[in-house]
Amino acid sequence: AICPGVVSCADILGLAARYAVDLVLKQS
Repeated sequence: AICPGVVSCADILGLAARYAVDLVLKQS
């Protein structure tokens, strides 16, 4: 997996997860 040095993979996954949850909550 290629990840930028500025942001860790964990941070990216965490942001993606929160973003997905936020979208689901707004749609309901």
